[in-house]
Amino acid sequence: MAIDKSGDFWTSPDAGDIERFLNDLAAEEGSIPINRFRAARCACGSIEFRLRGDDEEGRAERVCVACKMARFICDSADYWSEAEPERLVCHVCDNDTFNIGIGFSLEKGKGPDVQWVTVGERCVKCGVLGSFADWKISYSPSAHLMDQV
Repeated sequence: MAIDKSGDFWTSPDAGDIERFLNDLAAEEGSIPINRFRAARCACGSIEFRLRGDDEEGRAERVCVACKMARFICDSADYWSEAEPERLVCHVCDNDTFNIGIGFSLEKGKGPDVQWVTVGERCVKCGVLGSFADWKISYSPSAHLMDQV
């Protein structure tokens, strides 16, 4: 589908546009490019989540709307005790249910190590796209983080 950039906020009718949104956002901001992307899907099959985290410290947790299973995103569990998590609510429609995708920026010349993690989300009610949190990864090996979405 197409991302609508004509209003104050970018929107999309399709969860599949989170990857494109993160890539476009990185290019627009001159940030490190996203090299890999993983869409969040619960073990129960749902793609709708509530999201909470600390955007200052770069930690996030998703909770499945269907089965209530909670999962930390990437290495967030390792640092959760240092976080001051807040629940994400759409700033347009006050909805708290999102599709989630994670963009990974990989370290150049060092194999598949992750250098940066970016959480992207799409409000399931109004389609607003956003990036709630991102954080630098300063250790190696870190390729395993791509399996912890």
